[in-house]
Amino acid sequence: MAYSIGEFAKILGVTASSLRYYERQGLLTPNRDENNLRRYTDDDIEWAKFLLHLKNSGMLITELK
Repeated sequence: MAYSIGEFAKILGVTASSLRYYERQGLLTPNRDENNLRRYTDDDIEWAKFLLHLKNSGMLITELK
């Protein structure tokens, strides 16, 4: 299944701008559709949950990289 950035943000409980930030930092790399829109997968959900778990445990973005 493929999720838009809004759907993905809602699933994770974060904002779309946070997801864009993580992407700019190289922590997330969503696929793009034919219109260049971000499309997230179930694997992306698992990876993002792992990243958020580490972040919530006190790790800095620089450490996550």
